[in-house]
Amino acid sequence: MSLSAKYFGISVDRDVWLLAFSSMVLLENAIWGPLNETFRSKFIFLKSELGEANALDKVRSLIFFMFVISLLLCISIALFPEPIAKMIAPSFKGDELKFLLIMIRLLAPYLLFNQLVQILTSILNSYDSFYIPEIAGLISNIINLVLIYFLAQSIGIYALLLAYYISIAILFILIGYQISKLNLGLINFKKAIFFDDFKLFFLFALPFFLPYFFGQLSGFIEKNILSSLGLGFVSLLDYSKKFNEVIISVLFSVLAIILVPVLSTKYAEKKPSEFVANFLGVYQLGFLFLTLFIALFTSSSESFVRLLYDNGGINPSQIIQISELTIYYSWATLAVFIYAIFGMSLLSSGASKKYALLGLIAQILGLITNVSLVKSMGIYIFPLSYFIAHFTIGLWMMYLYPFKSSKIYWISLKYLVILLLTVLISYCSRYFLLIFENPFIDISIHLLLILGVLTLFSFIFKLEERLSILKFVSKITKR
Repeated sequence: MSLSAKYFGISVDRDVWLLAFSSMVLLENAIWGPLNETFRSKFIFLKSELGEANALDKVRSLIFFMFVISLLLCISIALFPEPIAKMIAPSFKGDELKFLLIMIRLLAPYLLFNQLVQILTSILNSYDSFYIPEIAGLISNIINLVLIYFLAQSIGIYALLLAYYISIAILFILIGYQISKLNLGLINFKKAIFFDDFKLFFLFALPFFLPYFFGQLSGFIEKNILSSLGLGFVSLLDYSKKFNEVIISVLFSVLAIILVPVLSTKYAEKKPSEFVANFLGVYQLGFLFLTLFIALFTSSSESFVRLLYDNGGINPSQIIQISELTIYYSWATLAVFIYAIFGMSLLSSGASKKYALLGLIAQILGLITNVSLVKSMGIYIFPLSYFIAHFTIGLWMMYLYPFKSSKIYWISLKYLVILLLTVLISYCSRYFLLIFENPFIDISIHLLLILGVLTLFSFIFKLEERLSILKFVSKITKR
């Protein structure tokens, strides 16, 4: 994002890139998102019911039909990109429209390559291989950054395109190599492929297709509204929500990759106490992590934005606007966390239809809020609607938690009080720390302050995490 701000700033080229790339992401999520989200849970159930060999036979069919369908979609989009362009940018005409059509065609293969990486990563995760995919992703992302740095000045916005394809190819090779080491026999031309096996995964994920569809439709409408507000607004909002997206990506990875398989196993084994204990462990730790994140960005958002984006590509007034939007999006992260973790508890306990229905309501609520208030609130409506929709449905999901316990509500209230007090202290400290104009110093001091406050509150409120702090201090003291 810092390199993008430096080389492309808030420009037509970057708006076109974002519109084309996000349209591919939205399409992929609409088509394969439900299957990707439910794959691990379904695969675990199949292994326990049918045995590993039979479960892998069905996975082989799933991969085959995913490949065929994704390939046909790539070809269709490359031949007919106009409907997508009209949907996401109806106000584009002339050279802007031609450029958008070219970029959509060039990004069409994304649907195939990224989905193959997604499903292979899910298979590795199902075999408790969590670190290898992340390390492979880290390597490919580093290569992506290096390529952008060296190519941006010579080929412009196409550097993002070339860097993406090279990095995703490397990621596919690394993950494919790890899959081959497991000797799962996923590539076996002697065994037959059955559509019914693919349908098995599809039907399990079917309740999620409607909320995913509305979710992606909401994304398309958001891009439509932003492009109609004027050139540059797509890039402006993208810079603002990136910090939020990084944190949400981490949270969803932890919840989907680690928590769902554990909770699904405990529920299948009929161990409710262990189900609740594992859930609360992640819930409390996630809440503390978000407290740190929200407090830090509420007090130091401008420092983060200046540090990453203030390098000549974005003007000062836009820096201030991005800082304000970043604060609002940091608070929206809390709503998404509550929505996600309680949604995962429903998914892990077999209540996938309830999870899907509530997800649909969340998307519709956010969409209605955006369309209704965008004229009066402008670009600021997007983080607000994001918070309202996810927080409302997250509380509803909390009420539907599979094992009724007042402990869930008391823990939520306690950690919410800690969050509000920490943010209040951190925000008020801004008025005493304005003398530090260097963003590094400002962020560092606020980070130390927030960590100190959280440590103090862990003892005042007798949080379980204080035991970890005591163990850490004990080790340091002994050394």
